[in-house]
Amino acid sequence: EGFSSVKAYSSAAKDLADWLYYNEALDLTVHPDLGVYRKPGEDERSFTIRLQQAARERRDDEVDKLRAKADKEIQRVADKLAKERQSLAADESKAQAKQAEQWVNIGESVLNFFTGRSTRRAVSSATSKWNQAQAAAQNVEQSKQLIEQLTGEKQKLEEQLLADIADITARWEQVADALTTEQIKPRRTDVDVRTTALAWVPMWQVQYDDNLGERTTSIPAYIRP
Repeated sequence: EGFSSVKAYSSAAKDLADWLYYNEALDLTVHPDLGVYRKPGEDERSFTIRLQQAARERRDDEVDKLRAKADKEIQRVADKLAKERQSLAADESKAQAKQAEQWVNIGESVLNFFTGRSTRRAVSSATSKWNQAQAAAQNVEQSKQLIEQLTGEKQKLEEQLLADIADITARWEQVADALTTEQIKPRRTDVDVRTTALAWVPMWQVQYDDNLGERTTSIPAYIRP
């Protein structure tokens, strides 16, 4: 019966669809993290441009999120540092005043001693002033230590932010290193043989002798020598 019936063409179409389903596949270059793939027929330069653009956008997004989080923490420490510096200024002013009162009180005690006045009350007052001056000086020292601690903490946070940004930038600059190849096989519904036809290709059948014996071969008749 050959190809003189519709059934023969339908059978050939089914055989072709089966062959395509089991044997054909499309290899795609893909960056899994970015979800960017090289389109069929796309030249390498165009794909590289799209890939680098996607990498820059992802880098900027990650850096923005990182910076927003880090800036909050840095600002928190900066606010504490500013507050503590104000506190130090107040403590230093108070310490200077207490120290001045202490020296005045000491002078009064010495004067009372030489003039024969009662020194008990003067000594008690001098002791109190000395204690107050020492407490004020201690507050100043504690403020200085806390300022030093907060300054170091702020500096570490800023350095860590810069290091993390550098890591993110370096990672996305090496975007080509993460490219992989994925093989996409067709689904049954993807294979659609729409037309099946019988085509005639003219051929020349040539017989020749190559000193090893007579041979026969076929040459397309539509190709000029």
